[in-house]
Amino acid sequence: EGQTLYSNYFFTQGPAMPLFYSKFNWIWENFGILGARVFTLTLGVLSIFFAAETAKKFVDEPHKAKVFWMVVLLLGSNLYHIYYLAIPKTYALASLALMVGFYFYFSAVEKKSAFYSFLAGAAFAVAASTRISLASAGVVAVFHIFSIRKFKRSVSFCFVLGAVMTGFFAYMPFLADAKAFDNLIAAHLYHASRDGLDFKLIAGSLSRVARWYLPVWFLIGLSCALPECRRNLRESGSNLLFIALAFSVTALVHLSAPNPYDDYQVPIMAIAAIFAAVRIAPARLPVVFLIAALVWCQTFGSPLLEKFMTNGHDRFWVVPKDSTELFQL
Repeated sequence: EGQTLYSNYFFTQGPAMPLFYSKFNWIWENFGILGARVFTLTLGVLSIFFAAETAKKFVDEPHKAKVFWMVVLLLGSNLYHIYYLAIPKTYALASLALMVGFYFYFSAVEKKSAFYSFLAGAAFAVAASTRISLASAGVVAVFHIFSIRKFKRSVSFCFVLGAVMTGFFAYMPFLADAKAFDNLIAAHLYHASRDGLDFKLIAGSLSRVARWYLPVWFLIGLSCALPECRRNLRESGSNLLFIALAFSVTALVHLSAPNPYDDYQVPIMAIAAIFAAVRIAPARLPVVFLIAALVWCQTFGSPLLEKFMTNGHDRFWVVPKDSTELFQL
């Protein structure tokens, strides 16, 4: 509608999502919130696809199909994860940009390609320009890519170049506008100036993330107990260590927020799913069927499903909904 981000209205995240979504206004003008959710879910499903493709880069040919479907099941059958990839918040676009970044990053590692390295840096910058906290994953990537001794320095510098150029083009219009720049700084200070850590809230957030993604944590734990999986960790150690660090650092950034909502972790849970699938891949168990059973039991037992279908209880009677909130809207 011609209004300028930060100048005409306040926004507490980076500019990438409004800039991207404004190109698709015709969808919600014609199809409303349902159209917005279908569009957003499409981005979310693409993020799951790139996560599954990235997982294939960690394993040999016999395990590639297995890890692909494990990641698809862990994320695509998780009701909580899909819910947050469907509502028009920043999570779907941030997840997609982050997973495209990891996909091109490991393509660059595999092929020692400066071009793929540039694309990876650009995608990480889009992720950070969508949700500011995801910049921490990009910082870990910079340290990792410069630590790879077999790389030419040009490959590593192309990653930084892609990130800097993309970040510059994303923020340039708002750096040139004095009012937008002041409000952009105010938006970032808003995050930084709120009250500090509350360990009760952190504990609650960790508890809910453990519940919503229980199959992921179960598989990681199971892989630690199986000898064949421990051997796999030694063989692909450096790259797995990198994604574990990227996940851990970003998760800690999210937990350091004054109110660490568990949905902050949604964009990085694909990293944990990749880690779990790659670790458990050598197991002699029928792990794809095990994961399907775990995730589907979790989904059909999820309190979210009850919230979608009912208005809670009147004493011990279930109160059904006349229609869903989505169709009321």
